[in-house]
Amino acid sequence: MDEGIIRQAFKLGNSAGVLLPVGWNGRKVIIKLLKKPINQEVIEILEERDLLKNTLGIYLTGSYSRNEETESSDVDILVITDKINLQIKKDKYEIVLVSKEKFEKKFQKDLYLYSMIREARAIMNNELLEKYKNKNSKIQINKIITEIKAVTKINEKAVSLDEELGIKVSDGTVYSIILRLRELYLIKCLKEKKSPTNKEFLKIIKSSGSEGSYESYLRIKNDKKPRKVVSVIEANLLINELKNMIEEIKNG
Repeated sequence: MDEGIIRQAFKLGNSAGVLLPVGWNGRKVIIKLLKKPINQEVIEILEERDLLKNTLGIYLTGSYSRNEETESSDVDILVITDKINLQIKKDKYEIVLVSKEKFEKKFQKDLYLYSMIREARAIMNNELLEKYKNKNSKIQINKIITEIKAVTKINEKAVSLDEELGIKVSDGTVYSIILRLRELYLIKCLKEKKSPTNKEFLKIIKSSGSEGSYESYLRIKNDKKPRKVVSVIEANLLINELKNMIEEIKNG
């Protein structure tokens, strides 16, 4: 039967080591690094920068808050502060600190911030989070849709030019199309009073017939080297899906 123990590693020259029971001498062992809980790591990151004293609330957002995380997912954290606005990137942690005053002026009017709060989970100060979740949206949906239509016309021209040149569509254009499609999806979820999920959004992209386009979107989102791999047909299928969703929202 396998045996297991937990030991604290210690400095050993230029390396690290652990003490094991003498009875294990000569036997093979597996060393596994235990991950700290997210809440502990976040608090330590804030403490080492002397920011905890300014913190009013800490909230887990993104894929981890939806239980949709993968091995490559970043841990997205929103921190409400008394007066500090800052972004911290450490390992897989993406921490956004925003002052309470600034956040409260914007979040009810901002599609992404309002959606973020709706899916957030509290690490510290759940009372403040619930206060925000109970606030009504002031998002100007018609204005956002008008802006999406304007950007879509630009993207259609870019795709049309690629077709004339006989080349694939750039990742930048595909990213722009999918970003607008995501905004429409968030609006749809808001109107239907349901939580957005990556799984459902990916299903929308797949159903459009342009499954491979999401990889182009991720390359730009994750600052990877852009490529041209999406066909004009796939790009137009995405645009058609976008237009259909606009009509669905307008008629819903």
